[in-house]
Amino acid sequence: MDKFALTDRLSTIGAKAQQLEALLNMCYGAGFEQFSGLTEVLQDSVLELAADLAGQINRIADGVAHA
Repeated sequence: MDKFALTDRLSTIGAKAQQLEALLNMCYGAGFEQFSGLTEVLQDSVLELAADLAGQINRIADGVAHA
């Protein structure tokens, strides 16, 4: 895959990290009550989405993937 510019990577990493932070904020602290009220399937989906976002951030940081 093509590497893309550092500034583009940093911008995309920032956006993805912000999404991941927002997602994980509902999984602990004040948001945990809402998260724990979800069905197990939805909880798994939320955590899978978080893992996917983290993977995207890693690939973008390596310069091997676009958003």
